[in-house]
Amino acid sequence: MTRRRTSPTVLLANLYSLKGALPARFIPGATFAAHPNRWDSVYRLTPAGSTTEPQALPTREGPLIGVRKIEWTTMATAATTGTKWMIYGDFRSGFTIADRLGLTVELIPHLFGSVARFPTGQRGVFAYWRTGSKVVVPEALRYGEVL
Repeated sequence: MTRRRTSPTVLLANLYSLKGALPARFIPGATFAAHPNRWDSVYRLTPAGSTTEPQALPTREGPLIGVRKIEWTTMATAATTGTKWMIYGDFRSGFTIADRLGLTVELIPHLFGSVARFPTGQRGVFAYWRTGSKVVVPEALRYGEVL
């Protein structure tokens, strides 16, 4: 992923800069991703009826600058140095999630109590599933970072 360094406050120019940094082959499948609080800030950037700029986000649920957007609640909302405030790109081409091992289940024949450590007369099952993820095409994703 390639970064675009921006100021601590969200500016309309930052959004257009982030959009313009993506290579042309990834634009058709591109999506903006940011925290819901960040979308609230973007929604308030250009007021309705403005004569100087079109609205970047005409409705809170609508697209940003004509591009799909999603809310990603685990993204940062702080404006400190190094904070990644928005990601833009083709996630389907650039990011992969893969199951590594599949589901593994083991039978536990005797469960023990948590306090006295005596058998409880119960059986249990321990199940785990390994999953991995990775950015496989870094050129497909761009992110905005606070200076």
